[in-house]
Amino acid sequence: MEMNLNRAYVGELPFVFVSYCKEDCNRIEQITKILLDNECRLWFREDENAEAHPEKSTVVLSFISQNAVESHDWRKEFNAIMMQKKPMIAVMLDDMAVSPIMQK
Repeated sequence: MEMNLNRAYVGELPFVFVSYCKEDCNRIEQITKILLDNECRLWFREDENAEAHPEKSTVVLSFISQNAVESHDWRKEFNAIMMQKKPMIAVMLDDMAVSPIMQK
């Protein structure tokens, strides 16, 4: 099942930046659908080459999984978000140890 990427927010109003690993699309689809159906403005990467702009978001919704922490691209994006000190809602998709940097 694919996420409905046609619903990614584009505009100037405050929005939620959704950080996830592409291998977890099926796992986060139900959550993002509920948020979108309730008129939350979500931005998520529409393709591998889309440039992410978490600095423009109000808050980050980060889906953390074993797939994510093993993904170079996700870790790079996560580190950039941490450097910006953005408010973050972390959703743990897997039962796993959390590194000290992710606990701050």
